[in-house]
Amino acid sequence: MDYDEFRARSYTIVHDKPMTETAVPENYGIPALVAIDTETHLIGPGNVTPLMICVSFAWREGGKIETALLGNHPDDSAEAQIELMLKAAVAGQSKLVFHNAAYDLCVIARTYPKLIPLIFQALENGSITYTLIREKLLNFWSPDDVIIKH
Repeated sequence: MDYDEFRARSYTIVHDKPMTETAVPENYGIPALVAIDTETHLIGPGNVTPLMICVSFAWREGGKIETALLGNHPDDSAEAQIELMLKAAVAGQSKLVFHNAAYDLCVIARTYPKLIPLIFQALENGSITYTLIREKLLNFWSPDDVIIKH
C-alpha cells in the first residue's frame, strides 16, 4: 500500500465513521483519553508526508494534565509509546485524540511502517477521534440557535 492509498483510506474511515461519546474505562494504568500530535520535517515537493521529528502526548491523571514529548531518535521511545497507545486503543482501553488524524497517522505510518496494521485497527473500531472535524462542525453552529436561560 502506498502513502496516497493509506491517506485516502484513513481519511475515509475517519470521516465516514460516526464519532461516539461512549466512556472508555481506564485499564492497567493506560489513560482513557490521550491527545497525540506529531511534528515533522517540512512538507515540500515529493514530500507531502514528511518523517516525524517528535511526538507529544497529553492526558489527565489525578485531576492534573500530564504531558510527554518524545523524539524520533533511537534513544527515545517514541515508536514504543505510539505502539503502546495504539494497542490500548485497539483493545478498547483508550481513545486517541488527534486534531488532524489523517495527516498525523500518515506521518506515523511513514516513520514506523510496522504500526500500519494497528493504525487501521484503531480507526476501524472507532478508537481514534478527530478534533478538526469537530471544530468544523462547531463552526457551522449559529449562536442564534442557542436559548439562554437565566
